[in-house]
Amino acid sequence: MGSGISKFHRIGTERGYGPQDVALLRCGGLPNPDPNADRPLNHAYVVGDYGPEERETFSEGFHILHNPWSCIPIADGVFPGFTEHRQQDDGLVLTTTTRPDYFTSSTIVFHEPDAHTRARGYAERYQDAAAG
Repeated sequence: MGSGISKFHRIGTERGYGPQDVALLRCGGLPNPDPNADRPLNHAYVVGDYGPEERETFSEGFHILHNPWSCIPIADGVFPGFTEHRQQDDGLVLTTTTRPDYFTSSTIVFHEPDAHTRARGYAERYQDAAAG
């Protein structure tokens, strides 16, 4: 699925739309808080296996790269929920986000009578492989 279509499939699934024999698995890489990390944290979850407070937002996955040479700069926080990246005077980039945001992710669709169980098993194997 294309990234925009996947987002809308995931958001709809979280809200209970779609057939019961379909499960969506989202997997990908999250920022690693270890300052010496050279790889993202691998993460996977079955869409809808969590409470409403953890639902995906429309702004998740959108990034603003502030141009330090812009004639008309965009102020921080103009787009609530978007992840923002701004180059500092020392050359380092400051990233501001309200929640962990994937670097990359894929959505895998399972369509079978026991789709949710199969997707959960795949998520566990993905997490185990990443950890070990």
